[in-house]
Amino acid sequence: MLQGKVGLVGYGVSNRELLKKSIKMGIHNDFFVSDNAILGEDLKHSLCEYSVKFEEGGHTSKLLDCDMFVMSPGISPLSDTGKMILSTKKKTTTELEIALELLHQSGRRLIIGITGTNGKSTVVTMLGHIMSAMGISNYTGGNLGNSLISGFDYDTKIYSIEVSSFQLKWFSKDSGYFGLSAITNVAQDHLDFHGTLEDYVHSKLRIARMTEGYCLLPEQIKLSYMKESFSNRSHLLGFSEGGGFASVKGDLLRIHKLEIPIDHRFLAHNHIAQNYLVAVTLAHLAGLSVDDAAERMRGYSFLEHRMQSVGAVRGVSFIDDSKATNGHAVLAALESLPPERTILILSGREKKESYSELMDCFAGLKSIVVLGNEMKMLRESMNTAGVRFVEAPVMEDAVLAAMKVATRGDYVLLSPGGSSYDLYDNYAERGKHFIRVVRELMRSIE
Repeated sequence: MLQGKVGLVGYGVSNRELLKKSIKMGIHNDFFVSDNAILGEDLKHSLCEYSVKFEEGGHTSKLLDCDMFVMSPGISPLSDTGKMILSTKKKTTTELEIALELLHQSGRRLIIGITGTNGKSTVVTMLGHIMSAMGISNYTGGNLGNSLISGFDYDTKIYSIEVSSFQLKWFSKDSGYFGLSAITNVAQDHLDFHGTLEDYVHSKLRIARMTEGYCLLPEQIKLSYMKESFSNRSHLLGFSEGGGFASVKGDLLRIHKLEIPIDHRFLAHNHIAQNYLVAVTLAHLAGLSVDDAAERMRGYSFLEHRMQSVGAVRGVSFIDDSKATNGHAVLAALESLPPERTILILSGREKKESYSELMDCFAGLKSIVVLGNEMKMLRESMNTAGVRFVEAPVMEDAVLAAMKVATRGDYVLLSPGGSSYDLYDNYAERGKHFIRVVRELMRSIE
């Protein structure tokens, strides 16, 4: 698991929790910390208390003295640091893999892994809600925001874990860490990290090989990709709008031979219906009745910044979808709104997506506002396709630009299509700023 001198490459939340837990639980105590940023005084103080040596302001050749590496998932294998680490041929892993191995060794409990381009956070929180409402001790975490190692508890029965392609890429082996798993969808994303779509897809598909029980995944992915990459195909269960092991048809959820009506809250947007399908199906595979799982979902509260209604100004509805950080998520959001009545706000740093599938959709929108100075590839694509857009340097200007062309009955949708790191620390901060600006506008015209 952890052997010799362990290099923690990046000292974010997950690696901080790993170091603290490892020392406290007596798992390991020989670490070297390397971070690209300047560490805060409190972090330096705690490292000195643990007698852990560190470097800050960049990753140097000092890392090469380590025997293995625990990677912060955001460090790309294509980066200079990633290439330096890989050139050593030494073991690489992540906090998540170490925590999964500890859980796997500690006895009987169910670990459910969720990955996918979009929807994984929603499915994880839906599963957590179902389990909590059923009185089952459970934990939700992973890439969702709280590290798995921090939730290590021998009494917890079910773990629902969000797993990113970054984490899967850095895993050291394809062990059967998960009892159940799901791939919500796969579309072009994170090519700045992976380099190619093939590498991104391959990383996502690793979760199927790490699953001892059933892996639920879109029917088209099951048919297209799994012929060569997964030998035990009997453990793969497909879902779709039209068929497979599970499907949504009209207002009915079908799982194998069972059929139940769906709460209409989950039918407002296609991607939300899909997330609902995956969560309820996984709950059923975990041993709950479909009826019980669906009944508990009635009390579910949707995630913030995912198609969240903010309010209306003079009959114009504002929707916060700041969590949409890639083109596939933007398409999913636009599918549920009338294009001729939708003003879209784009923003953020691109991930080397082609965005080609967006152009036809964009052509039918009422207006497009591009916030900030990034999204150069998308701007070029829109110019080439003859899609008109206006520019806004800050969020206040973007909202006002949208209002200039909006009329009663229109929608202003913040569905950025890029990461938040151009203007904000994270998608939540971006969404909160959008909400604040809209509500200030509402107050100003009351």
